Amino acid sequence: MNLSLADIAELPLAAALVDSAGAVIARTPEWDGPGPGAVSYPVRSVRLVVRMHKAQVSACYERAFKSEAGAPARGRVEIGFTIDKDGRARKVQVAGNDTGSDALGACLAERVGEWKFPKPIDGEFQTSYPFIFSSGAR
Repeated sequence: MNLSLADIAELPLAAALVDSAGAVIARTPEWDGPGPGAVSYPVRSVRLVVRMHKAQVSACYERAFKSEAGAPARGRVEIGFTIDKDGRARKVQVAGNDTGSDALGACLAERVGEWKFPKPIDGEFQTSYPFIFSSGAR
């Protein structure tokens, strides 16, 4: 059985997101600590959400370089955002962009703002994600 992160967030059982040191970062309301039936998944969940939306990232890249003359982008676009108590990305912004394409950064920020993430345990979680592009790779 394959579950998306959205599916995991809606599971009718206790679940928690823990970092590599075992600290709880996000949880379902039913989770009150490790025990029978508890499920945890690693902090790499942000990366998993990005991977689930790989087609949207590729579409941003394609759109940015279809409308802008020149060679395809190489470089990095870092998107900073806060995951709110409901798992939605808020305060999304381009924190860095050395690709030379403002359109690429704007598109990625807009897409990230639409995605659902695991719910943070303490209300909000600030993070960023680097999108790295190289010639010929999308």
